[in-house]
Amino acid sequence: FFFPKKEIIKLLHLLFQYGANEEFISFGLRLCLDETHIFKGRYCSGETNVTKLVRCIQNQSKSPSESRSLASDLVVKCLLPCSGSEIASGGENTVCSAAHVRAVLEAFSDIAQTEDADGKLLIHHAVTACATNLHCVTDIFNANRKAASVMDPVTRLYPFMAAASTENIDAAFKLLVADPNLILSCTSSTSNGGKKKRKRTLSCSGVGGVL
Repeated sequence: FFFPKKEIIKLLHLLFQYGANEEFISFGLRLCLDETHIFKGRYCSGETNVTKLVRCIQNQSKSPSESRSLASDLVVKCLLPCSGSEIASGGENTVCSAAHVRAVLEAFSDIAQTEDADGKLLIHHAVTACATNLHCVTDIFNANRKAASVMDPVTRLYPFMAAASTENIDAAFKLLVADPNLILSCTSSTSNGGKKKRKRTLSCSGVGGVL
């Protein structure tokens, strides 16, 4: 499908506001299938659907805040869920690589430092969505290394915990090495006794998630 540039921003707003997960992933897969150019205009050497869409967001958005919001939604809703998945292409399976996410980060590096409406950072979404893609998690981590020490306000898990819960052990180890003191901050609560000790331990381990 083809859209004029001036309409793409409107369509992205509609997609992210009213779309369902299936539609987000479908759009993400279409973007990642670089053999199929879905936007009008000449493609430069090395340019992909994602890089062309990123350039459109940069040039057509009304404000920097609008462009950052669209870029963040593009990564979280469309690219992360299909990063590492396989898509059919010419009878072969093509893996959606982290290069697509990296292209957005290179243009909008500050989205890794920006919290969403739930207080989540990009790394919190990455460690749960990219269970099989270490490179994708690494790129987002490198864009905001301090995020490794920030607890997810919804799940009450640190990024390394969330990565471990999805069996992405390599990512969990990488995130934990970034701030080993996270282990101490959790285990230190065992020095307290009684109910207080138990509640704080549950909070650190993420069990219950309400303490």
